[in-house]
Amino acid sequence: MRPSDNPFRSARMDRVPYRLRGASWERLIARVAAARGGWLEVVGPHGSGKTRLLRELEARLPEAGLPARYLRVGPQGHYVPRDMSLAGQVLLLDGVEAVGAWRAWWIQRTIARRRPRAVIVARHEPGRAPRLYTCRTDLELARGLVEMLTPIKVRDDELRALLDEHQGNLRGVFRALYDQMCGRPPG
Repeated sequence: MRPSDNPFRSARMDRVPYRLRGASWERLIARVAAARGGWLEVVGPHGSGKTRLLRELEARLPEAGLPARYLRVGPQGHYVPRDMSLAGQVLLLDGVEAVGAWRAWWIQRTIARRRPRAVIVARHEPGRAPRLYTCRTDLELARGLVEMLTPIKVRDDELRALLDEHQGNLRGVFRALYDQMCGRPPG
């Protein structure tokens, strides 16, 4: 299979909407609206959908009258630009755990001075802020996403083995499925 035809190619994966479980978009957005200058957390392990959830909120919050801005910080991202205005916006902050403690403190201080309406930060482990949502992966979620992406059946035992191999990291699972579809050997 050509990479451009692969149902697990990254361009296609980037368009997959986040699947909330045990919550509704309306309830999450209402909690963000009520935060008024506070910080909230989206918590979950690597590959559980934290970035996807932040990106989905970035699209949905403006529809509810809450302007939003996504910012990835850390080694692969940016620091908070000096001229970035956050007044009245919801800041969706990703990657803050990848920076050191001093830099995280500096980012917090810089953001606070710019008076955002709220800050939602993605974290692997819970911090001090109230939790907005916990991202989790399991076989049911993986199966549903695979079925949405391709008519090709992936057996549950194969999917479970991939989830175990990648410690629940769906990005790793989909990368492995991409390689399988392209006929590449695992590893």
